[in-house]
Amino acid sequence: PDAGHALRYLLSGAEVDVLFTDIDLGDGMDGATLARLARQIRPHLPVVYASARRSVEQLDTVPGSVFLPKPYSLRQVDATIAPIRPSEGAAFCISLRPPGPGTRTGRCPCGSGR
Repeated sequence: PDAGHALRYLLSGAEVDVLFTDIDLGDGMDGATLARLARQIRPHLPVVYASARRSVEQLDTVPGSVFLPKPYSLRQVDATIAPIRPSEGAAFCISLRPPGPGTRTGRCPCGSGR
């Protein structure tokens, strides 16, 4: 998956609770640009930037976004996302696989339901 895939997924009407993106995507678009475009599609979408950079102060990040420095643990990801997730019952998944068919229901692509 790349930034273009993420934007197409948002445009498909799929349920997305949080955009979690690296700053350096390496596919011609950085995470800050992806987040700005995603916010044009979904103005209230929470955004988490992850990066090995010390800070994102020089970048044009979207308002209300959160920065998570690398390396991080799954516990740190959960603690970062929990306060900005739209609701406690929202689907939350940490998966390295791209979303598959049937994810419009808010079900986790990995099937864990978390």
